[in-house]
Amino acid sequence: MPDSIQPNLLILDEVDSTNTYAREHFDDLPDGTLVVARRQTAGRGRRGRSWLSPPGINFTGSILLKRLEDGFHAGCLLGVAALSLLRELAPELPAYLKWPNDIYVEDRKLAGLLSESARIENGRVTAVVSGIGINVNLPSDALKAIDQ
Repeated sequence: MPDSIQPNLLILDEVDSTNTYAREHFDDLPDGTLVVARRQTAGRGRRGRSWLSPPGINFTGSILLKRLEDGFHAGCLLGVAALSLLRELAPELPAYLKWPNDIYVEDRKLAGLLSESARIENGRVTAVVSGIGINVNLPSDALKAIDQ
């Protein structure tokens, strides 16, 4: 059950994965809804990799994009948008996009993105769930437990 819901913002106390939740509730949530979790127990990245996210430390969220003419490149656009926002908020950071789904600062991974098609019509992706996990305050002992 959601902790908090506002138009286009759903904040969950705990969830396995924001992308999984968004896909499972896709028909019930409005276009543009951002699903955020305080704690994600089974976050994941590309190729089945897990995303470590201790409670209250990182940002994990997924957005539903339901009305796309052609959503094939939606994940790439999310990466560019996230990098653009980071450069606006913290221009001193030497951030870059490791194409197509990771944001790095120098040699450290700051964020990972995962986009999944949610609807395909006439051979085109017309709806996408795009998630982002951002390492905001991960302690050094937790950093040692991950490979990036």
